[in-house]
Amino acid sequence: MWWGLGQGADGAAPPFPVTVFGGLHADVPLDPGMAVALGRLVGTQPIACVVDVSDFGSVGVRRFFMTAFTEALYAFNTQPLHLVLDEADLWAPQRAQLEGQDLLGRVEEIVRRGRVRGFVPWLITQRPAVLHKDVLSQADILVSMKLTSSQDREAVGRWIEGQADRPEGRRILGALPRLAPRRGLGVGARERCAGKGALPAHSHPRQLADTPAGGAGRHAAPARAGGPVRYPGVAGRDGCGRARGVGPLPRLATVMASR
Repeated sequence: MWWGLGQGADGAAPPFPVTVFGGLHADVPLDPGMAVALGRLVGTQPIACVVDVSDFGSVGVRRFFMTAFTEALYAFNTQPLHLVLDEADLWAPQRAQLEGQDLLGRVEEIVRRGRVRGFVPWLITQRPAVLHKDVLSQADILVSMKLTSSQDREAVGRWIEGQADRPEGRRILGALPRLAPRRGLGVGARERCAGKGALPAHSHPRQLADTPAGGAGRHAAPARAGGPVRYPGVAGRDGCGRARGVGPLPRLATVMASR
């Protein structure tokens, strides 16, 4: 769905200056060998982008790309950057195989120590039970939609135990299986508060989060922005991917992968 940031809710002019690297909706084709260069680009230039690794095929190639990308991004980034890791359990699984240990270490480093380098990480997963707990434990805010799996609710419950009192935690966990579509519960660690809310009826971008017909899926990855959007050495939409009449986004990076 992240590529939809470059599309209006009605499919008209793009509301945000976002360039898509890779995937079915690519503005710029993506190759596994571009990982370090792209990490440097996102880490040093005020751009908004989505990096889609779905076309790489194998999990091993995606993991190779993400390891090199996150290492370069951590090395070069020094300014505030919102890094959104969608399907975060793919990059930081609870039971990481030997070949996934390096990537898990990179993600954990960003989540634990990235603040001093400007990182504001966001982790999105459908299965909190299989997201590595050393990564999940670093979250300051948790927002959960409907969860029916007892294992996933237990993972959320363990996080809540350290942030809210037990009666409040039990109330939240009891509500998760019954939440209506687009409803969610949020818990803030620092404020030790809980709240309930709903997504807008017409969520942007263009309802692209809905499951495609026939089980089709797609991946998307890093995005970020700020100021006039220019991509040195990279040709984007309209030459530079700029959107008319839209102010700058906060620096943003998103990594997403479908299953």
